[in-house]
Amino acid sequence: MAWLLLGTRFSARMRDLAERFGRWRPLATLLCSVQYILATALLGFPLTLYEGFIREHRYGLSNQTFGEWLRDQLVGLAVSVVVGGLLLGSSTACSQGPTDLVAVGRGGQRRQP
Repeated sequence: MAWLLLGTRFSARMRDLAERFGRWRPLATLLCSVQYILATALLGFPLTLYEGFIREHRYGLSNQTFGEWLRDQLVGLAVSVVVGGLLLGSSTACSQGPTDLVAVGRGGQRRQP
């Protein structure tokens, strides 16, 4: 999945979109990670559908309806988006140090040395 996103330059477009809406780097990272999680979930959906629903029903390992199964998948995706986005966004905020936090108070402008 990552190769496909990188090879088609789709990841660069995701980064540019995230930076357009979030000039503060941790916010841009959060937005980019949310886009990445959603894109990989969408691209991987056919395989997930086959492995998690079709094949399990074929062998009698599941009694969920498609709607119940899809709801479980969407709940898992929502948890992944929230937790993954917050972890990546906060790790970027911690790695940037306090200077970026001060810059946010000044409207995003950094003090030049």
